[in-house]
Amino acid sequence: MVMFRCAAVYVLTMLVGLAGVLGADPPPAAAPAAQPSVFDLPMLKALHVVTEGAVAEFFARGEYEKAAKLLEQAVQRIPQDFNAHYNLACALGRLGKNEEAIAHLQKAVELGFRDAKHVESDEDLANLRKDKVWTPAKITHQILNGGQKMPAFSDALTDAEISQLVAYLRAKRRPAPPPAPSPGP
Repeated sequence: MVMFRCAAVYVLTMLVGLAGVLGADPPPAAAPAAQPSVFDLPMLKALHVVTEGAVAEFFARGEYEKAAKLLEQAVQRIPQDFNAHYNLACALGRLGKNEEAIAHLQKAVELGFRDAKHVESDEDLANLRKDKVWTPAKITHQILNGGQKMPAFSDALTDAEISQLVAYLRAKRRPAPPPAPSPGP
């Protein structure tokens, strides 16, 4: 009986919180808190559940700006939550904020998000797939000069090989790569 009362109070608290969140604009983001105490975790979990419900409701209504604000707060509260980063990438993608969306999508992957097929088919990320930021010229430049997490290949690849690699990376349906040439006698 006590367990039932605790569960009922928990559900009622979540519903009241969800009703308050759905009816109003999201509150301003708070400054990032220090590492939460173990005693804070039940409240953080309840707030997380309420936030997830509110975000789902905002997505269903097409209110992506409100969803993004709630998700930004969720990311500040629990920065290691890859689902919050992924969902924030989705909201930002819907808003056309592709650079920010890509940053949060990368953070989600760094934190453990591994469902690549979902990313490829998620309609919330359609703007990212259509984005022409990565033009053939920019891809070529990245291959030749390297980047933050990629070495430069300017000395290792010919112009023809770079063109072939750019075409492969830009293709919607990537063909199987040709077999490597066998070493000479």
